[in-house]
Amino acid sequence: MSDAVELARIASFMPAAWRHRVAACGGVVHEADGLAVCLTGVPLAPFNPTLIERLPTDPDAALEQAERHYADTGLSLGIDLEPSLHRSVRDAAQRVGLTMVESRPGMTLALTDVAPVLPPEGVEVFRVEDPAQLDQVVEVDAAAFGGDAATTRLFLPNAVLEDPAQRVYAARADGRLVSVGESTTLDGIIGVFGIATVPAFRRRGIGAAITALLLADRAGEADLAVLDASDLGFGVYERLGFRTTSTWEVWAREASQA
Repeated sequence: MSDAVELARIASFMPAAWRHRVAACGGVVHEADGLAVCLTGVPLAPFNPTLIERLPTDPDAALEQAERHYADTGLSLGIDLEPSLHRSVRDAAQRVGLTMVESRPGMTLALTDVAPVLPPEGVEVFRVEDPAQLDQVVEVDAAAFGGDAATTRLFLPNAVLEDPAQRVYAARADGRLVSVGESTTLDGIIGVFGIATVPAFRRRGIGAAITALLLADRAGEADLAVLDASDLGFGVYERLGFRTTSTWEVWAREASQA
């Protein structure tokens, strides 16, 4: 598969994956000339992105239309884009006064290249199937990233476990959850999301073990895994065989501009 074909597949996968999460949250997706405005109802900007399903015929007008859908949410427009694929939208974002607030590497792994990773001794990694455990999952996320567990729980409703495309995973040590992760599988792609490990249990290979389980669990349904890497996780994913194949940016209307 060429890099261009792979990137086009990923660009189609991302808004489709977000549509599944919006549906699980009971939110709504508005369409604006090729843009998908994903409003989950969770009161935090990163949980309400706009994504590009196709290049708009009029990018400036499409962004203005998308921004109007945020008017009653108390949030500002933020759009995810890949510069080499979405140049016209990126240029329009600059023209309408948006600012690039984040840039992160997009990484991919052919599932034929996945190697098993055993968890450390005393650590159990497993798929979460009981909704009662989701409260513990978001506590791990809050401890790892410093967010608010109650807000994250709104973004991880019980309905996620009822969606065949979405799955949640966790690692248990010393009688409690210490690491978590999620996946969405659509059209032959596994999206890896939300890998988080509490600080006291980092650098033990637990995040790698969860990621490997997440991939192995659905490897029979896909040929490619994708993720956006944080600085903290980048080395973990490289050691698992992921390679950087793209760059994803977030362009947003900053609070002082809204």
